[in-house]
Amino acid sequence: MQVHLKYNDNTADTIYNQVIELPERQAFALTGVPRANANPYQVNLQVGGIPVIGNSYRISVSGCS
Repeated sequence: MQVHLKYNDNTADTIYNQVIELPERQAFALTGVPRANANPYQVNLQVGGIPVIGNSYRISVSGCS
C-alpha cells in the first residue's frame, strides 16, 4: 500500500509505502504529516498486486487546518 500527499506546486510526498496484509473487515488507521507551511489538496492511495484484484476497500480521509 502506498499513500501520497499531493501539493499545489505539482509535487507529492510519500507518507506510507509498505507491504502489509489488511485484515478483513477491520480498520487500519494511518496518520500522515504534511510538509511544514504547506497544505496538501489531495490524498492518493494505491492498494495493489495480484492478491487484491476483485477486492473492494472503503477509504476515509480527514484533515484539519
